[in-house]
Amino acid sequence: MYKKIIYGFLILIVSCSSSSESISIDDFELGNFDKWTISGNAFSQKPAKSTDISPNIQGFEGNYLVSSYQNQDLQGILYSKEFVLKRDYLNFLIGGGVSKEMYIELIINGKTIYKSSPTINSETLQWHTWNIKPYRNQTASLRIVDNQKGEWGYLLIDQIEQNNLPKNVEMTNYFMYFDISKKYLLLPIEEEAPEILIQLMTNQQNKEEPIHIRLAKTKIDYWVPISVEKFENQTIAIAFSYIEKSDIGFSQIQQADTFDFNYYEKYRPSFHFSPYYGYMNKPIGIFYKENYHLFFQYNPYASVLGNGHLGHAISSDFIDWKYMPIAMSPDKLGAITSASIVSDKNNTAGFGKEALIAIYTVGEEQQTLSIAYSLDGCTFAKYTKNPILIDKNTASFDGLKIFWYEPTKQWIMVAASLQNIDFYGSKNLKKWNKLGEFKQNTTHHWQYPDLFPLPYKGKNKWVLLVGEKEKNSTLYFIGNFDGKTFTPDNSSYPQLLDYGKDNYAATTWNIPSKNGEKLLTGWLSNEQYEYFIPTKHFRGVMTLPRNLSLASVEEQLFLQNAPTQEVTLFRQEVSPLQDMEIINIQQTIINSQGASYEIEFSITPTEQARIFGFVLANKHSEQISVQFNLDTQKLLIDRSQSGGNLKDSFTEPIEAPIKQKITYKIRLFVDIASTELFINDGEISLTNLVFPTEPYNLLSFQTNEGQIQISKGFIYKLSR
Repeated sequence: MYKKIIYGFLILIVSCSSSSESISIDDFELGNFDKWTISGNAFSQKPAKSTDISPNIQGFEGNYLVSSYQNQDLQGILYSKEFVLKRDYLNFLIGGGVSKEMYIELIINGKTIYKSSPTINSETLQWHTWNIKPYRNQTASLRIVDNQKGEWGYLLIDQIEQNNLPKNVEMTNYFMYFDISKKYLLLPIEEEAPEILIQLMTNQQNKEEPIHIRLAKTKIDYWVPISVEKFENQTIAIAFSYIEKSDIGFSQIQQADTFDFNYYEKYRPSFHFSPYYGYMNKPIGIFYKENYHLFFQYNPYASVLGNGHLGHAISSDFIDWKYMPIAMSPDKLGAITSASIVSDKNNTAGFGKEALIAIYTVGEEQQTLSIAYSLDGCTFAKYTKNPILIDKNTASFDGLKIFWYEPTKQWIMVAASLQNIDFYGSKNLKKWNKLGEFKQNTTHHWQYPDLFPLPYKGKNKWVLLVGEKEKNSTLYFIGNFDGKTFTPDNSSYPQLLDYGKDNYAATTWNIPSKNGEKLLTGWLSNEQYEYFIPTKHFRGVMTLPRNLSLASVEEQLFLQNAPTQEVTLFRQEVSPLQDMEIINIQQTIINSQGASYEIEFSITPTEQARIFGFVLANKHSEQISVQFNLDTQKLLIDRSQSGGNLKDSFTEPIEAPIKQKITYKIRLFVDIASTELFINDGEISLTNLVFPTEPYNLLSFQTNEGQIQISKGFIYKLSR
């Protein structure tokens, strides 16, 4: 058969019993726990009114229900009095947070018969059913338990009753069986549906990786593939942790030999790297065996964050990229949430000379570090003794970077942990020792650190990059590193690497360099509104590659970042931008360049020109404006009218400090839905998403008084 459907729970049969009245165990409407014994402090001395908990609670009956909500992290248990099972089903309403530490269970003769937790993170209670027919006339009791620590979520229970009919709308432990004859199983996805857990298995002992997926409930937004080619001519099962009977998705799963979708959807970039499909963030780059290898955090099963895989692409020139098979998948230790990859040219880890070594973060509640290796740069084998590092004194490993430190001849790991940057050392990449830490007076959450030297006036200075989660920005400090800790120079650090809203998780590539230069790539998006981005089959774009160097203004060192020379290879056609003197406003049509182009020119203001700038626009009056204000010494970008505004944080003003100069050299890259602006060869950079309904094809210059001179201008059509 092509597809078979089997329910993992017992087939529901209407009882022939002469009695069909329900028997209430407790509906809690008396407002007390007289039928229960309380242990711990998660539960109050009486049932709660929903209005005392949250206005969002729905699906309960009457006025009272069980709630472990206490405005703080508490644990406890409710023990019911014993009762006799006299019906076929025990029904109850349950909701709250998904956790194996929050549940209701049925106990007979001291043994747990059933245990159920909320199946989705929701304050809407849903009916759940246990088949108790095999236990009729036996004495039972219930336990309601909240032992959860540290995570959001509380347990909600109501209307516990015995019935001869099930009331559940959900199906748990549900299986679908397929006789595999094609390459893929195609699953329909609805992005606003709650995540459920599915797992492929050939038998109970042979299970594939667990997958969190937003299976379609009421509509299909798009499809995602699961490769099953290796199971050809075998029967496999998909086990679903939870689905509702009214869901449309589970019955539409199908086999196919191809996965066809609209790759060139409206906002797919032309020359920036984006995933073939699915979700991508956090770049990890290395040059290995004559190729640039780009790894990245990846979800192949939806266009949202989740299912932490390690995606992979390669290029020989940093321009044309080839999508590669997934480099690493989650395992029993958990999903991959961040990673750093190095080439072990001296075989310090013992996996082979010049093996590619990945150190990666696993898990969420207690993050640990694991290691994997590759001898071909593509296929990774995980170390059998993972995890290699569990630091109970560290809240997380929320991003890390590994590099070889020659003075002490060991590997150095830089790891972020809330407001700390921790430094570890290792001789073999397996055993790590804490060396030191770097702290600042901040309450912000730090992520994705990087540490590297850059030459300046014949000496090396060290640069520490840190992602600031709350602002979706990358900060940098310049100072010194002694092999154990980092000391910033006595200056106004941290500074912003990029003043735009959409350059995060920026990191340098592991590339050999003769002159000490560093190549950097960032994630061109923003966690504040990434799920509102109007793309369908993919989310996530990488910034243009940038060269990092040190320069100084008024004796303060700063990090200069400008596009690499390779980006000029994107240029396909060129049109000169005529020299002009602007007194008020002047507009130029640039529609011949399409939606992906580069503009470069110089602006020279007269002494009277204090506020001036330029605007990109289209015929729908959608625009993004760039304004120089020399009185306030600020550069302002306004994208509030740019088209396709996502939410309030998208329309907030964007500003950067600007110094008065004779001339400002402008270089602006526009790629369908993004802009990357560089001023004076990367003294200032601003990276921002935009979603115009049509390409910007009008360029206008303006000044409030005085004149500005536009010169040395060119417009290039760009394409990969």
